[in-house]
Amino acid sequence: MEALLKASQSLAAIESMDRLMPRLMELAEEVTVAQASSILLHDPATQELSFWYARTGEGSPATTEDILKSSIRLKPGEGIAGWVAQHRKALLIEDVREDPRFCNRADMATGFITRDVICAPIIYQDELLGVIQVLNALHKPHFDGEDAKVLECFACLAAVSIIRARLLEERLAQRVLETQLQTAAKLQSLFWPALPALSHGARLWAFSRPARFVGGDLYDCIELPDDSIILYVADVSGKGLPASLIMAAVWTQLRTQAYLTPHPGELLERVNEPLHTLLAREGYFVTCLVCRFWPATGQVQAAMAGHPAPLWRCGEAWKPFPRAADMPLGVSTGVRYPSVSMELAPGDGLLLYTDGLTEAFNEQGERFEETIMAAALAEAVNAESQDGQRPPVGDTLVARLDAWRGTASQSDDLTLLELWREATPAS
Repeated sequence: MEALLKASQSLAAIESMDRLMPRLMELAEEVTVAQASSILLHDPATQELSFWYARTGEGSPATTEDILKSSIRLKPGEGIAGWVAQHRKALLIEDVREDPRFCNRADMATGFITRDVICAPIIYQDELLGVIQVLNALHKPHFDGEDAKVLECFACLAAVSIIRARLLEERLAQRVLETQLQTAAKLQSLFWPALPALSHGARLWAFSRPARFVGGDLYDCIELPDDSIILYVADVSGKGLPASLIMAAVWTQLRTQAYLTPHPGELLERVNEPLHTLLAREGYFVTCLVCRFWPATGQVQAAMAGHPAPLWRCGEAWKPFPRAADMPLGVSTGVRYPSVSMELAPGDGLLLYTDGLTEAFNEQGERFEETIMAAALAEAVNAESQDGQRPPVGDTLVARLDAWRGTASQSDDLTLLELWREATPAS
């Protein structure tokens, strides 16, 4: 995900697409550990795809690219790239020889041998611009699903590059900014998870709204083989596009390490080391709260990295959540993150949130936490149940916050993730 941050910086620093595309594709190969890569552009007049840029890692890049540009055009639906363009869906093919959609014309023209491929569409506001693909995973048998998600992110960045080139030619600077933000918002939406249905009367609810088009808040739910679930909320320092790209790196690290080290404190320790390498020189950091929950027993383990403690609902009251001194992720190496354990009884719940809740301001400059937050929480607890199940506390809290803020703009990203157990679990 560090490559995403580098690619975004390249977009801002390089105006020539002839210089930008080689760097973008180099980063695509680096982050997916691929042997080769290419971008094909879509011609709206003929509906065909033609090579714009290609790297094969073999022979003269200029010669290979010239051959592909001059001799290969794919009709709608032809080959894997043509299928992706026609259906506007990414494809991960572990063995192209076993897939009837594979077209070997490019291999025959260049002498390259394709084994496996990820191909993703490049789309801007429902307009197909082309496709981006990486070929032949290195150091493992084939690409995997995480590689495919990363390439979809690169497809979003490629869309920004193409549209930006058009807009620069027309000297429409404002449209450049809008395009980057719209594409970044689409990219960020890929990371919001579908909340799983939990057993034993446990429930989940989530809400996230950036202060700008994109933001640095993040939440996720990761189901583990032992029927427990990892829940976390994270907040990247700063706002906007840089924070959203760092957020993507945090998402990748936590997703990767959660299956290897599900204990919350150890998970934060494992994630902190690579984030320090990525963020320290740039002055960024990340606060994070990780909980591991067992629906069958209500047991919770939690660890915090400079993040606000969750709100702990015990029946009809709110109770302070135990915590220890901790440091945000990315600030230093060798940090230890202690975990605490507790149990949610039926009717209890936890509300994880970012400081966009407590530090929200209204038109008079008053802060939400210091004025009506306690009253809003009490109102939320007393909200009427629906079909025998109580509504999320967070839903009521966000509604009260928006009404209280009035016309004041949202000053920070806002994210809430709520976990609770029904007082009477469904049979």
